[in-house]
Amino acid sequence: MSIESDKQFSLAPMLEAASYLADARVDMIGWSGTSAAWLGFETDENLCYKITAVTGVPATTSIIAMREKINSSGATNIGVLTPYLSDVNAAIIETFASAGLDASESRSQCSKLSTNYDFAGVTEVDLDCMVANLSASGTETVLVICTNLHAARMAKTWEDTYGVIVFDSVATVIRGMLSRLEVDMSPLGKKWGSVFKK
Repeated sequence: MSIESDKQFSLAPMLEAASYLADARVDMIGWSGTSAAWLGFETDENLCYKITAVTGVPATTSIIAMREKINSSGATNIGVLTPYLSDVNAAIIETFASAGLDASESRSQCSKLSTNYDFAGVTEVDLDCMVANLSASGTETVLVICTNLHAARMAKTWEDTYGVIVFDSVATVIRGMLSRLEVDMSPLGKKWGSVFKK
C-alpha cells in the first residue's frame, strides 16, 4: 500500500463521522474497515480510544472484533482470503502471526487487486474457489478480510461445504458490537455462520 492510499485511513474524517453517529445517542459505534489488518492492531485500538474520547460512546472495528472472535474460539490453522495485492496479504499474515495467532503465508489467497471498485467485482465463483483452495491447504479458519466483498452471505454455505470456519470482516464488526451490548446472537448463526456463535 502506498503512502497516498493510506491517507484514506486518516483519523479526522472518521472522528467527524463518529460524532455525527453519537448525535443519534447510539450505544456502540463500529468501524467497518480492515486497514489495521496490515497497518497493525494498534491503529484500530487507537481509533477506538479516540472515538470514545470524542463521543463518549464505546467503539470496535472489524479487525479488533475478528481478533476477539479468533481468541475466544481458539481458532487454529488460520487462512487469509482477500482481494488485495500479494504484499498486502503478506503484511496481514505478519500482523496476525505477531499477535501469536496461527497464521501462515502458505494459507493465503488473494485476487491481486488494488481498487475498491475492483474489490466489489470479485465474483462468488472466484471467492468459492479461493475458499476451496484454503480448505485444501489445511486451513481450518478462513478470515475474509475486506468490507467490499460479497462474502458474508456465503459464510454458512462455505462452512457446510468445506468444513471450515469463516470469519468475514463485515460480519465481525456487527458481532463485536452485539457482543459488547450483550445481545443474543444465536438466531443469526443459523443463517450467517459460526461468527455469530459463542
